[in-house]
Amino acid sequence: IQTSGDNRFFAMSAKIPRINNKNKTLVFQFSVKHEQKIDCGGGYMKLLSGEVDQKKFGGKTPY
Repeated sequence: IQTSGDNRFFAMSAKIPRINNKNKTLVFQFSVKHEQKIDCGGGYMKLLSGEVDQKKFGGKTPY
């Protein structure tokens, strides 16, 4: 996702296939490149259950 403008919130959601990692380590990785000079901000990722309504996904979605 490429954004424009400062002080805005963006969200996106993608469903992944069900996996079984029983007795295995789960590694979830992402990277963010901030091109604007911002004083405060960042990016984060939420790993959610399959019960989430993706059409209503946003900053207040529990994780």
